Amino acid sequence: MWVLNNEGEAMIQWRSQPKQPYRDQYDGFYIDIIIPIMRDAEIQISQNFMDTSPSNGVDSFDPYIKNYNLSDAGSPYYGDGHFYYLTLDCEDPDTFPAFRFLSESGF
Repeated sequence: MWVLNNEGEAMIQWRSQPKQPYRDQYDGFYIDIIIPIMRDAEIQISQNFMDTSPSNGVDSFDPYIKNYNLSDAGSPYYGDGHFYYLTLDCEDPDTFPAFRFLSESGF
């Protein structure tokens, strides 16, 4: 699994308005510069790749278009999520939320 950064998309969502300048900077670096380098190295970004974690995923891999339409990076329905709770029973499977993909967890 390739992940380019940690919490990048979430940081944009946590910021107050306006968010667009931060999205433009994020896209300009990770999507316009890094992803073409990965493609040149023949890394298939449509498999085993996320530009950030947690993320709401992408709308398209070619061209690469992020899903910025949700208000919660780490939605259990799109992309991936993080889950940390120090006071819950880690041996109880009902403790874990039903994420599409749980990329970080800890107790």
